[in-house]
Amino acid sequence: MIKTDTDIVILGAGWSGLIAADILSRKGKRVVLLEKEAELGGLARTLKYKGFKFDIGGHGLFFRDSASILYLKENFGEAGLLRLRKKAKILFNNRYINYPVDISSVIFLGGKNVIKIILDLISLKRTNYCDGLEKWFLNNYGQCLYEIYFKEYTEKVWGLPCDKLSSSWADERIGKNNLIKSIVRILSYYSDGKDALSFFYYLRNGIGTLISSLEEKLRDGCVVYKGVSALRVRIGKVDFNSVSFVCDNNEFQIRFKELVSSIPIAELVPILTDIPVGVSGIIAEKIRYRSLILVNLLCSSDVVSKWHWCYFPSKDIFFSRLHEPKFWSNDMSKKGGTLLCSEVFCDYEDEYWNMEDSELIKRVKDSLKYKGAPAIDAINDGCVKRIKYAYPSYYKGYEISLNEIKDFLGSFRNMHLIGRNGTHSYFNMEECLNDVRRKVESL
Repeated sequence: MIKTDTDIVILGAGWSGLIAADILSRKGKRVVLLEKEAELGGLARTLKYKGFKFDIGGHGLFFRDSASILYLKENFGEAGLLRLRKKAKILFNNRYINYPVDISSVIFLGGKNVIKIILDLISLKRTNYCDGLEKWFLNNYGQCLYEIYFKEYTEKVWGLPCDKLSSSWADERIGKNNLIKSIVRILSYYSDGKDALSFFYYLRNGIGTLISSLEEKLRDGCVVYKGVSALRVRIGKVDFNSVSFVCDNNEFQIRFKELVSSIPIAELVPILTDIPVGVSGIIAEKIRYRSLILVNLLCSSDVVSKWHWCYFPSKDIFFSRLHEPKFWSNDMSKKGGTLLCSEVFCDYEDEYWNMEDSELIKRVKDSLKYKGAPAIDAINDGCVKRIKYAYPSYYKGYEISLNEIKDFLGSFRNMHLIGRNGTHSYFNMEECLNDVRRKVESL
């Protein structure tokens, strides 16, 4: 066994773990970064298929904090950085309406619906506490908008009825509403929700450019292990003190002063030694995730879409969201074709997860019957990528169990949870960046 020591061990080399390693390495800390996959990046990777590139989901960088934008430009340069005006639609009654809703969307919904929406907005009963996502929608948008605009897509993505989902993410992602805000939003495409920001940044060669740049920066200041297995974290009396693992057929043991984890909590707890049985039980039953299947279709046509994202709430359409990398950047596809990237939300090892790749591709192709879809005969190939930990599940009541786990981990003075999976928070990439900054700057 190879034994050594370091200042800080970081678990997980996704976006958050790499930022932490970058910040700490530049401060002169000895850092060891452990990643179970053969490549770095986690959900922020850009993959290749037959000369075409695609992200694990369409990752727009909705950076609005000046410090975050400065970090992006200083560390990754501006040459390959694109600033795009967000174009997003949702398919409703075989017509595309703007996402999020604006004046044209409301007009399309029809006279009776417009009257209902306005009456709902006038009679909104706002409260600071909402018991579940359904009540949050009703309190902020009213019955009519909830039923025709939010309900079906939300339940398709999360796999649960809205009354079984927590409202804790809605304020940030969608934005609270009232009559004045609704009128302003409808007339001017304004919202305080993150999903409604009008512009976003993107990398010319895919979001994975961020990862490759960070990896290159870390070559001299951080020891990186890829393909790590048999990982165990040992607990002392008041803190965590060492990790053991296997990499490249060698066994390692590394003692450290601080432990930073960006891996899913459901993967962190089982690798800790001597933990209470009750804590393991909570992880097995209460900490849940929504998984994702990317079904990418290779199309011989040129660019076929007009939007960065298109949402499909109908259950008659197999996938929930569609994007086309070539529409974001021409450098994502070679000449003579394009890649259509569809997202199928599921639970780990459910019917969809266990479905054969060929069947997934067939079902997505069969769903290309909506208005404006590319001709099926133009699609000549496809590939599938499964993501186990895509989204933390915010089912109603999840906070109780999550706080129990965090209280347990927080009882050790040198444990630091960061990022989306590390904190089990529905963070976007800027929120991950800010979360990492707050938690590692003082280490």
